[in-house]
Amino acid sequence: MYETNRLAESEPLMRRAVGILLTSSRAAGHPLPLLETFLNNYIGVLEEMGRSEEQILTTLRETAPGLFEQ
Repeated sequence: MYETNRLAESEPLMRRAVGILLTSSRAAGHPLPLLETFLNNYIGVLEEMGRSEEQILTTLRETAPGLFEQ
Protein backbone atom coordinates (compact mmCIF):
# COMPACT_ATOMS: atom_id res chain seq x y z
CA MET A 1 0.00 0.00 0.00
CA TYR A 2 2.86 2.40 0.75
CA GLU A 3 4.66 1.50 -2.47
CA THR A 4 1.58 1.96 -4.64
CA ASN A 5 0.38 5.12 -2.85
CA ARG A 6 -3.08 3.63 -2.37
CA LEU A 7 -3.42 4.81 1.19
CA ALA A 8 -6.90 6.23 0.72
CA GLU A 9 -8.10 2.82 -0.47
CA SER A 10 -6.39 0.90 2.31
CA GLU A 11 -7.49 3.15 5.20
CA PRO A 12 -11.14 1.99 5.43
CA LEU A 13 -10.07 -1.64 5.08
CA MET A 14 -7.53 -1.31 7.86
CA ARG A 15 -10.06 0.52 10.03
CA ARG A 16 -12.49 -2.35 9.55
CA ALA A 17 -9.79 -4.93 10.36
CA VAL A 18 -8.92 -3.11 13.59
CA GLY A 19 -12.61 -3.03 14.51
CA ILE A 20 -13.00 -6.76 13.85
CA LEU A 21 -9.88 -7.61 15.87
CA LEU A 22 -11.05 -5.41 18.73
CA THR A 23 -14.49 -7.04 18.76
CA SER A 24 -12.91 -10.49 18.66
CA SER A 25 -10.48 -9.55 21.45
CA ARG A 26 -13.32 -8.39 23.65
CA ALA A 27 -15.27 -11.58 22.96
CA ALA A 28 -12.19 -13.69 23.77
CA GLY A 29 -11.55 -11.73 26.96
CA HIS A 30 -7.96 -10.90 26.03
CA PRO A 31 -6.14 -8.99 23.28
CA LEU A 32 -5.54 -11.05 20.17
CA PRO A 33 -1.87 -11.16 19.09
CA LEU A 34 -2.47 -9.31 15.81
CA LEU A 35 -4.39 -6.40 17.34
CA GLU A 36 -1.29 -4.41 18.28
CA THR A 37 0.31 -5.03 14.88
CA PHE A 38 -2.81 -3.90 13.02
CA LEU A 39 -3.15 -0.83 15.24
CA ASN A 40 0.46 0.16 14.59
CA ASN A 41 0.06 -0.36 10.85
CA TYR A 42 -3.18 1.64 10.84
CA ILE A 43 -1.48 4.49 12.70
CA GLY A 44 1.32 4.38 10.11
CA VAL A 45 -1.17 4.71 7.27
CA LEU A 46 -2.88 7.66 8.96
CA GLU A 47 0.51 9.33 9.45
CA GLU A 48 1.44 8.76 5.81
CA MET A 49 -1.87 10.33 4.81
CA GLY A 50 -0.77 13.49 6.60
CA ARG A 51 -3.12 13.26 9.57
CA SER A 52 -2.11 15.23 12.66
CA GLU A 53 -1.53 13.51 15.98
CA GLU A 54 -4.88 14.80 17.27
CA GLN A 55 -6.69 13.60 14.13
CA ILE A 56 -5.11 10.16 14.51
CA LEU A 57 -6.14 9.95 18.16
CA THR A 58 -9.70 11.02 17.28
CA THR A 59 -9.85 8.37 14.54
CA LEU A 60 -8.56 5.70 16.91
CA ARG A 61 -11.12 6.65 19.55
CA GLU A 62 -13.89 6.30 16.96
CA THR A 63 -12.50 3.04 15.56
CA ALA A 64 -11.65 1.40 18.88
CA PRO A 65 -13.96 2.88 21.53
CA GLY A 66 -12.71 2.37 25.04
CA LEU A 67 -9.18 1.55 23.96
CA PHE A 68 -7.97 5.14 23.60
CA GLU A 69 -9.75 7.09 26.31
CA GLN A 70 -8.67 10.60 27.20
